[in-house]
Amino acid sequence: MNGLHVLRRELRALVTSPQTYAIAAAYLVLSGIFFLNILITSQIPDLEHYYSNVANTLLVLVPVVAMRSFAEERRTGALDITLAWRLSRTSLVLGKFAANTLYLWALSSVVWLYYHLVGRLAHIQLGRTAGGYIGLLLMAAAFSALALMISARAASPAAAAFLGFGLLLFLRVLDYAPGWIGDRLASLGPTQHSAGFARGVVYWNDVAYFVITTLIGLGLAVAALERDRPGRKLGSLVRRGAAVGGVLVLCGGTVALAGNFEGSVDLTPEHSQSTTGLTRDVIARVTKQGQPVHLTGFAAPISNDAADLTALVKQYRAAGLPISLEVIDPDLQPGKARAAHIDSQGEAVVEMGGRQERLTQVTQGALTSALLRLSRSTRPVVCFTAGHGERDPADGSIVGASALAGVLKSLAFDVEPVGLAAPGAAAELGHCAVVVVAGARVPFLPLEVQLLTAHAEHNGRLLVLADGTADPPRQQLNTVLAPWGLTIESGVVTDASALANDPTSVVSLDYASGSSPPVRRLNEEGIPVVLTNALPVQGSQDARDRSAFVELVRSSKQSWSGEGAARRQGPFTLAALSDWSHLEGTDHNPSIARTRIAAVGTAEGITNGLFDMFGNREFGTALVQWVAHEDDVLAGGRPPTGFSKVVLTSAQKDRLVRQGIVFPALAVLLPLPWAAWRLRRG
Repeated sequence: MNGLHVLRRELRALVTSPQTYAIAAAYLVLSGIFFLNILITSQIPDLEHYYSNVANTLLVLVPVVAMRSFAEERRTGALDITLAWRLSRTSLVLGKFAANTLYLWALSSVVWLYYHLVGRLAHIQLGRTAGGYIGLLLMAAAFSALALMISARAASPAAAAFLGFGLLLFLRVLDYAPGWIGDRLASLGPTQHSAGFARGVVYWNDVAYFVITTLIGLGLAVAALERDRPGRKLGSLVRRGAAVGGVLVLCGGTVALAGNFEGSVDLTPEHSQSTTGLTRDVIARVTKQGQPVHLTGFAAPISNDAADLTALVKQYRAAGLPISLEVIDPDLQPGKARAAHIDSQGEAVVEMGGRQERLTQVTQGALTSALLRLSRSTRPVVCFTAGHGERDPADGSIVGASALAGVLKSLAFDVEPVGLAAPGAAAELGHCAVVVVAGARVPFLPLEVQLLTAHAEHNGRLLVLADGTADPPRQQLNTVLAPWGLTIESGVVTDASALANDPTSVVSLDYASGSSPPVRRLNEEGIPVVLTNALPVQGSQDARDRSAFVELVRSSKQSWSGEGAARRQGPFTLAALSDWSHLEGTDHNPSIARTRIAAVGTAEGITNGLFDMFGNREFGTALVQWVAHEDDVLAGGRPPTGFSKVVLTSAQKDRLVRQGIVFPALAVLLPLPWAAWRLRRG
């Protein structure tokens, strides 16, 4: 006698039991309700959310199926006869496990009926459906093994069902465990290891997790039956001790063992759930450097943003990058979010080699581009022009800009002065991530103006802060700014709503483009900036028509500029961006060519005396960061894909109810009278 004999016996018992068909009908009704409700509410022809919801029914279904395997036999006394067979405990457990699992797999196969029904209404991806189905089969097998373990120890079927449900529910809700404990426990539960399948990608470490969990359940079931072996007490104890010890070792190392199986198979037609060739090249470059990569995501732990972060990190791990992930809820830990300059949910900070970069959109393209920048041996350089009375980043007095320089250095920038009239100035400008003209008060040489103009024309990044007391440098800088739609006008802005007794110190809460990165958080939290002796910044009509001109800060309607007949009424733009971009390269390797220019009507806001007043620190720092920001590599990520919307008519809904719920349930109930008749006959 072997395990195949047990399998045939169990399958025969399932076929002739009325409970089999009643349980199947109940499952198909619940499954159909999930399917139809999700399709109607989401209007998306995809089964991802169906898989995550129907997995909850397994928490009840699997223990009910498994309770009859050993607990029912123990209650009736039939287990003693079964254990007296000349059959190993392992073969007995495997035979019953195979029968239960095949029954669960047969019920799970109803997803292909749903795939056919949706396919008649809209295009549905076969790869995503197949991936979710594979994950559902693996989860059913793992749950079946764990429930069988409970059944092997329980004294009654009711206890087996209740305890099995409790164990599976505990594993299912590990994602909700709080704090540091939750981060560790969540990886032990099935939720994190099943999400990838529903997206159409099979990660080998997830497969390994379910396989190891299945082996743990089967091992403990065998160990539980060893206690019922008559005689040979010492040998039985040794075997049980060895089995339990081996299983405990597997329990302690489940996640570690599963984590050793890296790699994946992307079943989606566009390979949207795997890394691109360029991303793999960047990963190889980062891996050679041997520096750890850590991604801190700011999102609610149970949210779509957190799920997207987890899925993205799994893609990079499958490609060979040792990257760790920490998810922080910015609502519960606002201090950490503020320290990382996080503006909203779904943003993240990637750290590598002591440097970090903030990601406003966590996509494969954005993360790959950030890793490429962080992997470079040199740090980005912020160049401050010198020799024209500009604010000095090395000056610690109230008129210097050392505070700004210190913040930039903490953000992994190098800060260097550049003399435009010095030999080799053109080469130095080529190494600058951004060139800052911080309030020039002495006129430029014609050659220096030409260098700044050429720098801007060659996709350069330029930040010009004016000085309200120096008109010749302003006129010279306007020749550099004019081709990009910017002009710094004359006449210091005076505002009646300014600081008391200081009408030229404009306190502004008017962020015209509140969604622009340099002012987004200031706008959301109502933090003003103080700009002293500021000049108006004007945008050309051409720049406005092209949407290249972006207003950042404006004075109030109570402001004015000039005196007498030259007086003009506000509001005035005091800071603005000009962003000119276009695509370059080939269709297979596109890139963005961009000249990004910023102009501020005053340099005094970045000086040490005003830097820490209201929102000046954040505004000045964010402005330099945004102008200097290197654009993402387009080939680093997959193009966005979506689903066609499915809007169902009443007739289509009625047909789906019949074909997806009523008919499947009635079909499995057809043999019920025959099974009941067989049971009555004994």
